[in-house]
Amino acid sequence: MSSTPTVTHSILTLPQFSSVSPARLIVLYSDFGPQKGSNPPGFQANLVWWKSVLEAASEKAYFPSTEGAGGAIVIDVGDALVEALRQEGGGRAIGLGSVVNEMVSDQSLLPLSSFLSSTASIFSVPSIPFRIASTLIVSPLWWGLQQLNIVASDEYVQSSTASRWSKAQGKYVVKSTLEKAASNIISHFQTLPHSSITDMLFSTTSFRSTFASKALPGVSLSNNEIDVVLKFLERDRKVLLREGHVIKFDPFTTSSIPPISSVDHGVLEMSTTLLALQTQISELEMKISDQSNKLSYSLKNNQKPTALSHLRSRKTYEDLLAKRLGSMEIVQNVLIKVETAAGDIEILKAYETSTATLVTLLSSPSLQRAHIDLTMDNMADALADHAEIEAVLVSGGEAARNAADPDAALIEEAELKAELDSMVREAEKEEAEARERVALAEKERSERLEKEETEARERIEAAEKERLELEEGEEREARDRVGKLEEERVRAERKAEMEKREKEKSAEVAVIEEEDEGESEEVDLKGEKEEEKREKVLAE
Repeated sequence: MSSTPTVTHSILTLPQFSSVSPARLIVLYSDFGPQKGSNPPGFQANLVWWKSVLEAASEKAYFPSTEGAGGAIVIDVGDALVEALRQEGGGRAIGLGSVVNEMVSDQSLLPLSSFLSSTASIFSVPSIPFRIASTLIVSPLWWGLQQLNIVASDEYVQSSTASRWSKAQGKYVVKSTLEKAASNIISHFQTLPHSSITDMLFSTTSFRSTFASKALPGVSLSNNEIDVVLKFLERDRKVLLREGHVIKFDPFTTSSIPPISSVDHGVLEMSTTLLALQTQISELEMKISDQSNKLSYSLKNNQKPTALSHLRSRKTYEDLLAKRLGSMEIVQNVLIKVETAAGDIEILKAYETSTATLVTLLSSPSLQRAHIDLTMDNMADALADHAEIEAVLVSGGEAARNAADPDAALIEEAELKAELDSMVREAEKEEAEARERVALAEKERSERLEKEETEARERIEAAEKERLELEEGEEREARDRVGKLEEERVRAERKAEMEKREKEKSAEVAVIEEEDEGESEEVDLKGEKEEEKREKVLAE
């Protein structure tokens, strides 16, 4: 089935709905079928809008997917579609039956059953310009005649909405989507290898698996839609042939595709067998890997009976795998040889065609040896006659000029000599001017080089002078820094000497003061002793 959206109202998300006003949408959802007779332009405008909606929804597979209808190329016009188009609030597309019937009339929609059963190409119907002219010119004219009661009213206009809807229900092929899908499939096929006979042959199953998802962006066609595409490519585009389950696809041929032969059946059968063997081999390898994992697990868990069973199974699968690999190798080698033989046949056919063409050309009377010799002899005679005539004409012309004017030759010779002398002088003059220009250019070059050399020397001297000045300045700064450092050192030494002297003086003063204090204490002590002696004497 096609990859249809899960949201029921996905059709309503198309840009066609957001680009019209609510009032206009009400008109489009009304039963505008009777307007075909009363207002053909309005009817046509509504029809164009609905046609763009249905075709856009078809390309995106927005239609409900039902039995036999994938929702993309094949659509089912019924109650499910009406529900998918229902507007919020319950608005139903009442005029949908009129739209579908008109699209069937102009071949935009093709009934599925007649499309699959018909042997006539869909491109054999009247052209689109003819139908547009019929709609835009004939319909208004017919409406005018109806208003004058010259012709009877259109039976379609007189029919009811229910009868139009009943007539419209069914499964249809969307022509524009079908054409795009077929073109996309052909474009995708051009990107695949197609150098051998095998690349051109498909079964229905392999064609479906190869192209179902390549027909429309983001859509995978259903089986029924693939059948529709195959029918279109075979009958209408004439790029493939079908015979039973064999499909021969060759969109590159400029002539009719060769009929499907027994060789094609055999090659396709071998290709199908080869694919089946490859699938079986992949499955066997997976089973062997699974049995190996189970065997390892059983051994780790000391389940020897189970491990032995897995070992036997793995051995069986390995034996079968070896047989399938041998079979695949045999089929593959045979298929390569068949492809090589088919290619050799095509090459030999080309050789035969080119040989026959060359023989036909060489058998032409114009290329026979006698005719060639005669033609070349005649050409040589004609060229000799032409040269002789030219010589006679030249000599006769000179003789005629000399007879008419005997001095003309002398005059012409003098003029030629004068012209030659003039050309020589002009050449010498040009040579002298050239030498002067060269000398002037050399002088200018020497002056320029000398000037550049002088400027270079000046720049070098200026740079050297600047360097010397910079070095002298740096040297002076260094001397100044050294002198300042020396002065600071001398000041520091002097300061330290003065501080030392002050400390020494302070120490001497302290010693003297201590000595004076000691002498004073001794005097006081002596005075007290003498006082004690005097007191003792007086007491006695």
